[in-house]
Formats: sequence, structure tokens, C-alpha cells
Amino acid sequence: MSHQNNKAVKKHLLINLLIAFCINSNAQNLLSAYLMPAGYTNLQLGTRNAFHVDASNNKWIGFNLIGIGRFDGTNWTMFDTTNSTLPSNHVYAIASNNTTLWVGTLKGLSKYDGTTFTNYDSTNSPLPNSKVTAVAVNGNTVWVGTNYGLFKYDGSNWQSYSTSNGLVNDTIQCIAINLTGDAWIGTKNGLSYFANNFFTNYTTLNSNLESNNILCVTITNSNDTWIGTLGAGAYKLINGNFIAASDLVLHGFNNCAYEDYLKANIYSIAYDAASNVYFTLGYFGKNLLRVSGSSGILCMLQDTSNKFNGQRVRLQSDASGNLWLCDFPPTLSYDYYYSLNLNSLSGKDINQSKWAGSDDLNINQVSARMLNLGDMHWDPVSQINHYEVPVCSGKNSVYTSAIWLGGLDAGNNLHTAAMTYRQQGAYDFFAGPLDTITGVADSANLATYDRLWKVDRNMVYLFQQNFLNGNVTNGTYPIPEPILTWPAQGTGNYTLNLAPFIDYNNDGVYSAYDGDYPEITGDQMLWWVFNDTLASHTETRGAAFGFEIHGKAYAYTCPSISPADEAINYTTFYQYKIINRSPNTYHDMYIGLWTDNDLGNAADDYVGCDTLLNAGFAYNGDNDDEGASGYGINPPMQNCMILKGPLADPGDGIDNNHNGTIDEQGETIGISHFVFYVSVNGVPNSNPAQTDDYYDYLKGTWLNGWPITYGGDGLSNQSNPPTNFMFSGTPYDTAWTMPNAGIASSDMRFVMSSGKFTIAPGEERTIDFAYLFTWDSTAPNGLTTSIAKNTADLIKVHQWFDNNSFPSCFNVGVSEVKKQDKIIVYPNPATTVLQLKNVDATKKVRYSISDVTGRVCLEGIYYGAIDIHKLKTQLYVLKLDDGTKISYTKFVKL
Repeated sequence: MSHQNNKAVKKHLLINLLIAFCINSNAQNLLSAYLMPAGYTNLQLGTRNAFHVDASNNKWIGFNLIGIGRFDGTNWTMFDTTNSTLPSNHVYAIASNNTTLWVGTLKGLSKYDGTTFTNYDSTNSPLPNSKVTAVAVNGNTVWVGTNYGLFKYDGSNWQSYSTSNGLVNDTIQCIAINLTGDAWIGTKNGLSYFANNFFTNYTTLNSNLESNNILCVTITNSNDTWIGTLGAGAYKLINGNFIAASDLVLHGFNNCAYEDYLKANIYSIAYDAASNVYFTLGYFGKNLLRVSGSSGILCMLQDTSNKFNGQRVRLQSDASGNLWLCDFPPTLSYDYYYSLNLNSLSGKDINQSKWAGSDDLNINQVSARMLNLGDMHWDPVSQINHYEVPVCSGKNSVYTSAIWLGGLDAGNNLHTAAMTYRQQGAYDFFAGPLDTITGVADSANLATYDRLWKVDRNMVYLFQQNFLNGNVTNGTYPIPEPILTWPAQGTGNYTLNLAPFIDYNNDGVYSAYDGDYPEITGDQMLWWVFNDTLASHTETRGAAFGFEIHGKAYAYTCPSISPADEAINYTTFYQYKIINRSPNTYHDMYIGLWTDNDLGNAADDYVGCDTLLNAGFAYNGDNDDEGASGYGINPPMQNCMILKGPLADPGDGIDNNHNGTIDEQGETIGISHFVFYVSVNGVPNSNPAQTDDYYDYLKGTWLNGWPITYGGDGLSNQSNPPTNFMFSGTPYDTAWTMPNAGIASSDMRFVMSSGKFTIAPGEERTIDFAYLFTWDSTAPNGLTTSIAKNTADLIKVHQWFDNNSFPSCFNVGVSEVKKQDKIIVYPNPATTVLQLKNVDATKKVRYSISDVTGRVCLEGIYYGAIDIHKLKTQLYVLKLDDGTKISYTKFVKL
């Protein structure tokens, strides 16, 4: 895939974010479609109520108007009141054992033995002569649900159950039998568990369930119990507690693109041989999800070419590893049902909730996706950007970013390492450290190091306090996994100086059980290690360096800070420490920061640079960043700035840090080149394609070897003087900017580099940089650009870094587990306004609304309603504090 095509896919996905199904080139082939029986109208086929796969792999569909149909893999056989003794053409439930099919109809229960139907109603059983809403079979015993209670039939005797003898509610909607023969009964107003002739009932009043309307119950082959509800999503029974699928995601796995919508209507839950469960979301029916055991959730694709609607899907798996899906669309195609072969799914067919080796830096008003292979700020599978700012806005100011490296060895042979879009699996970097003696990477390290470690100051503080109190030693305090596994030291010939740590007992060996803990920068930090040596470079196709790179990303938060210093909440900080594990000395080395800056709407951006502040930036082409992904009127600016570059070669005669002094002691290199190139192929200022191309951009020349010249597009007029910095003027003000040069705003990317320098064997070079988002809606940063705030914010961030004095008001010492008092919010889901019940009106109640990562999206004083219309569609946590107690609950914003 070319860079340009890759970007086209990205744009399509961004525009359709809410219906992004993790699209890839094979997505349309995942589902197989099967025709419904012929000879019926859309109305007759479309109103279908039940789906079942029997032991012989026949597919049975219960229709609302035309009876029941059986598909044997080749032919359909229809049964109705005209060609059989089926009591009604309205079929609502189907179940079977090895030889017998049980059918719930509008006029009672019917048993089909393969030849004839035997019917049960008020004339020959305790069943009412009315709708049978649910059927379950356990051996020779059939359980029957109606709107008038529950019934059990063992082939000879009937037993009846209702609210009069313990059932939670008489309107039965689903039944499931577990491996010990006990029954779970879902009703319209609660859940009942029947064991030892006794009912145990669960509602929102005595359990974690957030809805009493139980739509389905499923028991997996490992005896796991799953519950589907109306409006509150799916739940798994764990140690006697109902744990919401959204909480399983939050506490057991990483965030998923569909995690926002897990509080939905769950009509059916299926499972496979490995006890993975599958369900679709009632709000967004085309989203098919898989929860993998207890470890987490995966988002999966399904075929959309056959108009799979999925608003009320019935799911069931078979013994061959197929998942069968039958939807009940109100208006779309009535002609098909579907199968998905679970055994044939590959990694590219499944969108993991996060790409392996990724995590989010998300402590302040930025949520930045970080990866451990030299690129960041995006998801490589879905190709969706993940630099959301402000948080909870659904707006992103960066698409993706990466580190570029280029330099020459003693024989002037070129070495390069870079990342862009991972097109066709292109990588130049790999997880893990290098052998300190041989410089060789060990593939066995991949399993250990193919990740990032994420810690924050509160986590470290609580660990310290619990260690001092003896809770670590006596085992009452579980050490957080990132602290326990902190990669401070390697083994064998792998360095003993990896992730920084505080050696509490000064023994030189990292052990959390001895009180050692991560040395954290910022309020939240991610750390990872990677190299360029494990395999061939398929991005640049250049020779490897033999570099080990330690990555660090961190941020500070202070929600209550004054507007003058709010830049701290919109900045993310980074450091790459590059260690030369090879026997080569490299000269004419450059470190590049490559950025594909999609500032909201990617189609109308400009870029430029500020050499004095060592920054490259993106800004909008006019005063309205339009479209669903845009920031609207008075759009913002996004900066990438070098805070401290690599150590300059002594006596090079260059003012490398742009401070007016040449060759001072310990001088570091700031921005040395700024290059913009166009997203096409085959021209001198196009996408890099060969090894030399990456190095050309790093050292500030075009791909044909021409210098960059001042003015215009920097290429066409070679009579102009050469320059290192493209578009270094103030936007719309000074001479050389993109708009003044007549360049149309569009999808932009740039490379800002720091060099040249030398790195000998065993030496290291470090670059510190930051991404700063700045937005002054009162002094627009669009067509009538005012960059005063942008410049002021850049200066502040530089000063904070240079003085190692960052503003922070991160609250440490807060318990990780809080008691949650029940509060009632309505409506839930909500669209514009949220209201609360049982709030003490005599007290001043503060509220804060956080997304699922804990970022505060909205806060204030509750005065009878909360305006939430600006929040994006997802799940939120509402916190109320009345000065005497703190309460929590969840709600969904639609």
C-alpha cells in the first residue's frame, strides 16, 4: 500500500469513527451469507423471533408469521399450521436435545420428534393457552417460560412456578440450565436462580446489575454464566458477583474501540469451544464483540456487503467452530442469515482492543497512544489516530509520529532506521534490549519487552506507604503489576541499567519486595525499550545501526491551574535515549521527528516552524476547521518542539541550540532542519521510498540532491538562497509561510531533525521533546492568525523543562479502591441533559464526569441538571461529592 493510499484509508475511517469496524482488506470475506426460504414476502421473512442450531447442525428459524423453518445445509423445510400440526405460525422460542425439538408458539408449547408435532397448552398441561416466550432443555426435562410464570416438564409431571412461590417476576424472557442442572431465569423485572427447589433473586437493589430487564442468559461449556440486559450491557457471574463487561475491559484488559458502547441492549450471547463469548450491541448492531475468557475483549469484523443489520441478533455456535448470526432487522435486508468461521480468523481479522505493545498516556487533557516500536499517536490495525485533545472531545490533533535516524559509519556507508505507516508490515525497530557485548538482539526477549510499562505518582506513593506499613511483606497489599515487573535490569549480557528505579535498600538489584520502585518523571509515565537490530529494516531498507533505545513518555496534570499556565495540561513530553551497542562510530548522525499532523480535519492544514523555539507546528488553512473531525471556528495549533537535543560535536562552529553562542561547553542541538514534503510518489519532494530518501530529508535536501531554497515550495526556484528551515515565518504575517507561498492547505506531514553529531561505541545520545496543543478561541488561530498564545505557551514549556520545575497538582495518597454509594441518574443512556435522584438539595454538591480512563471531562456544581451535550458518545463515570460522602455511578452518553 502506498503512503497516499494508506492515508486515504485513514481519512475514511476518521470520518466514520462511530461505525469504524476495524476495516481491513479482507474484512468483506469474514461472513458467509445464506438465503432464507424462497416464496415469502419481506414482511414474512423479516419478522423472525428465534434461531437455533441442533445437534445434527440443522438451522431452525422461528418466524412471527409463517411458522418454523429448517435448513439442513441444502434445502429448506417449512412447517406451519397448513402443512403440520404446529399450533401457531407465531414462533418465539426453540430448543432441542439430541432427538427432540421444542418450540414455543403463540398458542403453547410444541414438541417435534422428527415426524410429528405434539402440542401442550391449557387443555393438557398447566401451561396457559398463550405465548411461550422461552424454552430450555436439560436431558429429558424441558423448562418453559411464559408471561404467566415458569413451568418444568420431565416427560411425565409438570411443576409450576410464579411470584407466589419465589420467582422474581412472572414475565419470563429467557432460561438457561447450567452444568449441574440448576436454572437461571431472566424476567422483565429481575433475574432468578433456581437450585435445590429454592429461588435466589437478583435485581438492581441487591446486586451489581444495572438493569432488571434480562434479555438473555448463557451458560458456557466451562459453566460460566453470562447475562444480557436491556440498556446495561452484558454481565459475567464471578465469585457470586455480576461483573459488567465494561468493567472486565477496564480491569482486565486494555481499552477497546467499542468499550464506549458496552452499556447496550444484549439480546443474545454465544460461546465457542474455548468459552470465549460473543455478542452484538443493540445500539450499534454491526459491532460483533468477543470476550476472551476473563482476559479481555476483542472487536471483530463482520461482512457489511450483505446488509447485515444486527439490531436484534440471535447467535449460536456449532461443533465445527462456526458462529451463526440471525438478525431481526426492521427495515433492511430480509434475505439472509450468516456464519462466521471462528477457526479461520487471523490476527488481521480481529481488532485487538489495543495493538500489542501499546498503551495510552492520558493523565491530563491529552490522550496519546504510545507504541513501543518507534512510532506513536495512532493504532496500526485500525489506522485511526489517537492523539485526542481535549480529552472526551473525540477530536485529534495528530495522526501519527515517529523517530527517524540516519548516519554514516567510518567507511561512509549509510545506516538508517525509521517508521511511518507500517505499510505492508514495514518495520525498522523491534522490542527489547541488545546484548551489551555482542550487540545482538535476542528474539526470546520479545515476549518480555513487547509492551510498555505505565506508572503514575499515586501508584508509586501508595506502594511506598504500604511497604513502610509492612503490607507488602505480609502480603495484604498486592503490588501493582507495573511496579512488580518494572524492567530495571536485564539478565546475562543485557544491561543492568534499563528502566530507572529507586534502589530502596541500595543493593544494586531491583526487587519491589525489597521496597524498590520505579523512578517516575511527571505525574504519569510510560517506559519501553527497543532496538533496530533484530531483523532487516523493511521501512527504510537501510543497514542497521546496532542501537538500543530507551523510550519514555510522561505528562503532568493540574486541572485547577490558572489559564496563563494551562499549557501544562495540553502537553505531552518524550525522551529517546539512544545507546550505541555496535562496534561502529557513526558520524553525520541525525535524529528526526517525523509527524503526520492531522489537526482535526486533515484536509485543510498548513505547517511551519519557529527556529528560535525549536518547534514545528501545524495550523488550519482558514478560520473554520469544518467537518465531523474538525475543531470548528477559531481552530487550534499543534506543536512538536525539541527541548534538549543530542550533544553536539565539540568545536563544530555552529550555534546548535540557537541561543546566540557558538561552541559553549556541553552544547546540545536543537532544530537543525525543517522539511515539508508532499504525499505523492516519484517526485523530488515526495514520499521517501529508498534508503537515501530518509537521510536526504534528515539533512535537509530534496530526494534528487537539490538543496532546499528559500521561498515558494522550496524546490522550484533553485536560484533562491538555500535554507535549512522551510516556512519559518509567522503564519499569514511574514514572507515565507505556506499560505503566502500560494500553497493550498491539505493533509500535511513534516520532518524536523537534530544533527549532525557523532556517536562512538558504548556512547549514548538523548533527545527530549514535547507535543503542545494550544487553543485561544478569543484570538483565533485560523485565517486571522494570532500566535501570541502559541508562542507564550512554547516559551513556558521550555522554561518548565529547562528549570526542571513543572506545575502539578496531581492528588497522591488517594485510595485505589473507593466505596461506591448507589445514586440514580436519568435518563440513562442520555443525550443532552443528565439529572439525578436522591441528591440532598440542602448541600453544595460538586460533580465530575470522567471517561473510562479516569480523565475528567466535565466538572461543576449540581443545580438540578448537568449539560452533557458536548461530551462524545461513550461510557462515563459520574462522581458526586457533597462534603460528607462521595458517590459514583456510570452512564452512557449517546
